This record gives sequence, C-alpha cells and structure tokens, in this order.
Amino acid sequence: MKKRYYPQSQIIWETINDAHKILTNCHQSPDWDSVGSALALKHVLEGQGKEVTVLSPGPIPEPEIYMDGASDISQTDFGNFPFSDYDLLVWLDIGDPQRLTGSKTIPAPILKTVVFDHHPNHLSAQIKLVDPDEVATAVILYKFFSDIGLKIDACTATNLYAGVTGDTLFFKTPSIKPEIFEIIAQIIKAGADTNKITGLMFNNHSLNLVNILGTVLEKTQVDKIGNFAWSAVDFQTYKRFGAPSELASIAIDSFVNSIKGIEFSLVILEYEKNKINVSFRSSSEINVGELAHQLGGGGHHKAAAARLEGNYQETVDKIVSTARTFNKRSI
Repeated sequence: MKKRYYPQSQIIWETINDAHKILTNCHQSPDWDSVGSALALKHVLEGQGKEVTVLSPGPIPEPEIYMDGASDISQTDFGNFPFSDYDLLVWLDIGDPQRLTGSKTIPAPILKTVVFDHHPNHLSAQIKLVDPDEVATAVILYKFFSDIGLKIDACTATNLYAGVTGDTLFFKTPSIKPEIFEIIAQIIKAGADTNKITGLMFNNHSLNLVNILGTVLEKTQVDKIGNFAWSAVDFQTYKRFGAPSELASIAIDSFVNSIKGIEFSLVILEYEKNKINVSFRSSSEINVGELAHQLGGGGHHKAAAARLEGNYQETVDKIVSTARTFNKRSI
C-alpha cells in the first residue's frame, strides 16, 4: 500500500485546483530551499494549466540565479502589488510576514492562503502543511506531490534536489534521517541534474568571493564568554570586493561554524550602508532561532538570520553582546 505522508494533502490539492491565478514566493535573502521549492511548485502547477507568479522581496542571489527559471523571478514591491488579481497564495518556507514581504511595516496580503513550511509558523492561512521536524520545505513538497499521485519530472526533481541538498548542507546537518536518503534516491531516479546543482554550489565562486572570504576569516574571533565564533564585514569592504551575495552563507557554513569547541557562530554583514544582516549557525544544543528572534529575525534551532538597521559598529556591538548574554542565560 502506498505511503501517505500528510492528511492535509488532498484538501490542499483541491484548493489549488479551484484556483487559476496563483502566487507563490521566495523569502527574504532566498537560499537553495526557497528558490528550489518555488521553482518546483511553479513548474508543477504550470503543468496543470495554472498561471503562476513567484514573488520575492529581494533579488535572487548568485549562484541560485543560474537555476532554470530563476532569472524570471523579479523583486516585488509588496506595498503596491495587485494581490486582488489572484485567486490563491501558496507561501513557501516562511514563518512570519517579515520574511515574506521583507519589511516589518508591510503585512502579509489578505487572500485565500496555503502554507508549506518547516519553520515554526506564524502566518495566517486557511490551510497549513507545516512540519518543523522536516529538513527542508522541498522535502515537504516532494511528500505532497507523492500524496496526490503526481509523478515529478526531471525539472521538478532538479529543483527539489537543490532545496534538500542546500538546506542540509549536503547532508551535514544533525537532523538527517534515513528517510531523506530514500527520498533523494527517488528524486535522482526522476532525473535530477545532480551535476548541475553540485557545480553551481561548489564550483561557481568568483575571485572576488574567494578574496573577501580571506578577509572574513582573518577577522574571525572566538568570544570566550559566550563560547561562539563571529566575524563582521562593513559595507565599504563588502562593496570593494564586488558585494558577492553568497558571502555570508559560504563563510559561516564552510568555515566559521566549523571552529573546534564553539557552540554556535555568527557572521555579520553590512550589505548596504547602515543595513546589516546577521547569519547564525548552531553546532550544539543552543537554539539560534531564539537568538535571532531577540534581534527581530527568526529561523531554526540550527540556522537563523536577522536584519537590523543602524550605525555599523554600534549594531555589531549590540549583536555580539546579545549573543554573549543569550548563551550565558542558556547554560
């Protein structure tokens, strides 16, 4: 007997079938799971005759922009978008409105809504398929497609493969279960272009990125009070090296969070003057999602992010102080 993953799947599919013009999304600072899930769902629904538009609060970064179809996703002005022209919103991989709209002052639009997510979710929706124990929204979509009896093609498989491998750092995260490898095997059998995704993730770095990584690593330090590693890059330095959009994720995932003996790490990036992004990763029981929430952001136990505005040095000091106090309180 075929395995059924989620009891909500059939009612979600019926809701989607009742709609023609559908919106879905990438979240703020979109990663592989965000872009891959959006492109997978768009491809599937267009194959069912739906008109699908993907919204994004910001530009799609490199190297995700080189995925098939990603260049068609344009930055959205959420304050002026004609939401009333659409029948359904299908929000992916977001737990709160700010991650959707990119602004604390713009609320989520009011429209019939379905949510697929693996974060703790605070969005209002008619139907939610939220599985916080899952490693990626792309896995939830795969299970949903399986539940409704939809056979995925090579394009969908490639996008799902990108989402799963990206969010698990190629299966390095501690939440990996045997089932994930079974699902990945089925995705590969469906025709996922694994060479393309691997090449984009690991063999596609600019010289500017490699050079600025040296600066990030040189500035990395360990806070012995809070037992975390951190590094910060100001806007002038970031701009001088061409402002590579993938800098923070590569720096923290490949290097800063790998330092022996730390419990978590953070990389602070002033991506525009007085606009600062901070990425968090945990290598212990410390829940960096809670830490990010204290700074106005959010995320998972093991990976999270926040955006702040203000003077660069004052904001860096605030972030480091908050992280230090947070870990002392968590012990």
